[in-house]
Amino acid sequence: MWRRKGWITPIAFIFPMAAVQLVVNFSLGEQYYLHNTWPKIVAVLSGVVVVAYLGYYLNYAKREKINENSRVEKLSDSHTMFFIPVEYWSIILAVFFTYVILK
Repeated sequence: MWRRKGWITPIAFIFPMAAVQLVVNFSLGEQYYLHNTWPKIVAVLSGVVVVAYLGYYLNYAKREKINENSRVEKLSDSHTMFFIPVEYWSIILAVFFTYVILK
């Protein structure tokens, strides 16, 4: 189902969305989030940005290792969820939830 730290993908997507909903509900009223579209779009975009950054950080920023001979080695296993690298989940989630919101 996941490889290495791919299990963080849904958590990294849901927490920013929940935070945006809490901030909007607290600042603009209880039902404002439910009756307006723009807070949902902002929530999805915040979740997508966090997942994209997480995927980049896990799969690219920490992938090269310099050993004692000053030779760069690529680490083989990437962080995946359902055999899809974490950074690609940001695109999948953005397309899916944009379709659901604007439908």
